[in-house]
Amino acid sequence: EGNEKLRNKIVAEVSDIITELRNDTTAHQEFEAVINAQHNNIITQFRHDYPTLKEKDYLLYAYLVAQLSATTIAVLIGKDKSVVYNRISRLKRSIKEHNNATAQRYLDKL
Repeated sequence: EGNEKLRNKIVAEVSDIITELRNDTTAHQEFEAVINAQHNNIITQFRHDYPTLKEKDYLLYAYLVAQLSATTIAVLIGKDKSVVYNRISRLKRSIKEHNNATAQRYLDKL
């Protein structure tokens, strides 16, 4: 029973942290900065090349560049995995529709 209580407490704490991160724009910016540093400013360039996307699309792209799994992304955004797959599909379609010179570079990161 003690282990059960400890497990429940840990799950609750982790859940609270994830919920906070979900809405923390500063943490999102810091995450993008890390991705930019590791991938030659790809998120900054992506935002420049696709200025009409929603903020959630930029964050999704950053998660994908970081090679997070659909399951992990689902937990981070608080949605079902099927929703994540749909958003990825729509994001790919948006990138392809722009048909700009760098579209393939962005698609290669997905």
